[in-house]
Amino acid sequence: MIKMFDYLNRYYLKNQNMKMLGVIMMEKFNLLFHQKVKKIVLDAVLSLLNKQRNNEMIDKVALKECI
Repeated sequence: MIKMFDYLNRYYLKNQNMKMLGVIMMEKFNLLFHQKVKKIVLDAVLSLLNKQRNNEMIDKVALKECI
């Protein structure tokens, strides 16, 4: 598949003045996945920080990985 995408990037997309496939895929990933998950992860991290401030036990490794 890499060779096929490479071919499309070098010949077809370049001649059609279109964006590279990697750029298009990152835009789609951001639109379809990252924007939807971002709010959920932010709420979970803020909840863990709030619990830590209230002297409750939290999983510090999970919090560090999220940040």
